[in-house]
Amino acid sequence: MIDVFLLALALSVDAFVVAFSYGLVIRKKKGASALKIATATGLGQWIMPILGWYGARSVYKQIEAIDHWIAFFVFCALGIKVIADSFRRVTNRKNFRLNLMLKFC
Repeated sequence: MIDVFLLALALSVDAFVVAFSYGLVIRKKKGASALKIATATGLGQWIMPILGWYGARSVYKQIEAIDHWIAFFVFCALGIKVIADSFRRVTNRKNFRLNLMLKFC
């Protein structure tokens, strides 16, 4: 039961951060945009755990023996990318801001 609570907490924090980020970026029609974003984010947060559960349930037996290695390599790749990105210089502040906004989308 604690797992369900922690999943709900993580998803709610994720939804909050997305909505907060969009609130910082969107300038026009905030009310209509807020409703669209809230609906899309809520539906996405509702369906992702369901799809993940069914997807994991369908392939669990096939990858059970190597699942820890898959997680290891995914996190290694992510860590290497984060470290490599930290060494890149930002040459154009406008492009940096645009890329930052696109990453939140």
